Formats: sequence, structure tokens, C-alpha cells
Amino acid sequence: MEIHAVIFDLDETLLDNSTSADLAWKRFQSMISSQGPIRGLGYELERYFPTVASENRFLLNTNISPLQFRIKIFEKILKRFRVKEFLELAQTLGRIFDICQQSTFTLFPEVGSVLSKVSQQVPIALLSNGQHDYQYEKLVATGIKSVFKKIIISSELKIEKPHRDIFLEMCHQLSVRPDQALMVGDNLQIDIWGGFQAGLQVAWLNRNPLQQRVEPLPPDFLMLKQLEELAFLFK
Repeated sequence: MEIHAVIFDLDETLLDNSTSADLAWKRFQSMISSQGPIRGLGYELERYFPTVASENRFLLNTNISPLQFRIKIFEKILKRFRVKEFLELAQTLGRIFDICQQSTFTLFPEVGSVLSKVSQQVPIALLSNGQHDYQYEKLVATGIKSVFKKIIISSELKIEKPHRDIFLEMCHQLSVRPDQALMVGDNLQIDIWGGFQAGLQVAWLNRNPLQQRVEPLPPDFLMLKQLEELAFLFK
């Protein structure tokens, strides 16, 4: 296996989204507990936020900032609960949640050491679906932005994984052939099949190998149960 560059996915490959969200909401609940107008609504905000955010994901295709997006979601939730002065209150909640979110983005424990080891052997890059500002917010908050030689966020190109062109563009920027690049990700359809069909080598990070999968697997791929296993390729 000849590898001249390694390309990583971000969410649930390097960034532990579940832990990040849990920590952010716990801190948020603590900080708003004294907010009179919404006393007793804290857990309802947490309950409805993911659903309302999903319903309004189209906003992320605009120039809206992460903070403005969070404020907009809180506006919609507070309006549902007929909270008075919901526009002003949403501004406050958005800023509080922004502070909580940025301070609780959490990498999987092994990420720092793996990125360090692999980057000493070959160039590493990051390829992520999502809105540019929001994904960069995560990279800056976790301190890993500078380790990547190249970073592509899907909103920059107006195409997303698993479209082959986004993988090929990354290979072009890295000055490697697709068959010389290794795509590492947790999502079988988006990262692994997408990378495979673009001609890349692929490594599926499956942290829960006992979970049943109904999707077909590529004929030639590397299975990783832990990200640390990747470092063994470069010994």
C-alpha cells in the first residue's frame, strides 16, 4: 500500500460530536438557570434545538455565521413557546450557547497523537461536509487546524461528499494521484464509498464493529476499529 497523503473526515472521525454536544448543553443549562423568562424551559430548548436546526439547515448555505444560526434557531423555538420578547432573549441565548459550544468541542482522545505521528510521515488533509465558518470554528477551538496541509469544506466548492469531484479536488491540491491518497472516515456511504469510487484508497473507521451493517462494503478497503491503528501503517 503506497500512501503519499492521508485525508481525514472531521465529524465523528476526529471530533466526538456526542460528547461535545452533551458538555455544551450541560454548561448551557447551568448558565441559563437564573434566566427568569425561560425558567423551566432549559430542557425543552435542548430537546427541540436539534430538530429545529435540522429543519433550517438550508440557512447554512447562506452567509449566516454560526452565532447568527444559533440565534435564529432559538428565535424559532421561543416563538413556539410564546415567550415574550423572544427576539431579544434569543440573542442572549445564542451568545451564551456560542460560548458553551466553542469551549466544549471535544476530540477523540487519540486524535492528537495520531495526527502528529502520521503528519511526520506524509502530508495530511481535512475534507469535511458542512458550512465553512462552522467547521473552521471546530478546528480552531480544538487546536488542530494548523496540522493540516490542506483543508476543504464542502460549502467552499458547492459540492459534498460522496461526489467524486470533491475527492479529486483534494488530491489535486495535494499534488497526488487518487490511488496515492488514503481517505479515512467513519461514514461508510459518504467517506468510504465516495472515496473508493473516486479512486482513492479508503480506511473505514468503525468504532462499533459489532453493530450490524446493511450497506455493502467496497471490495478493497482497510477496516480500523481505533484511529491508533492508522499509525501502524507508517512504522
